[in-house]
Amino acid sequence: MSMSCKSSLCLRCAKVYTDNWVRQVSKVLHEGGIYRPIILTVPAMFRTTFYHHAAVGLRAFMRCGARCLDAFYSAVKGTMLQGGSMTVLHPHGRHGQYHPHLHGLATSGGYDVQADRWEHLQYLPYTLLRRTWQWHL
Repeated sequence: MSMSCKSSLCLRCAKVYTDNWVRQVSKVLHEGGIYRPIILTVPAMFRTTFYHHAAVGLRAFMRCGARCLDAFYSAVKGTMLQGGSMTVLHPHGRHGQYHPHLHGLATSGGYDVQADRWEHLQYLPYTLLRRTWQWHL
């Protein structure tokens, strides 16, 4: 039997942590809703700064992701929308190098407060998402 540190940041133990998280998330998703996986990354030129200021930078990074998605949905629809997303911070890349990025499960649309209704977005232009993310980051 192998030993486990039970850390979500440990590359070896993260698989169990992720499986448990997926089980919990699947219980709160709205049936019939359309969700899209979205990954938001930090360019290589900023990674050293993020590394040296992780306590402040990574917290702001998470908030920035949510703001970016709301701005993106609003730009696509042409009116203010508040989207929904669940985001997980991954501090490392596939091979263990420091590469902070956000994995998000985002709704395919958002809530229009003015009209008091949900607006589904059939098409999400990922080129616009990329530009919106660059601006927010």
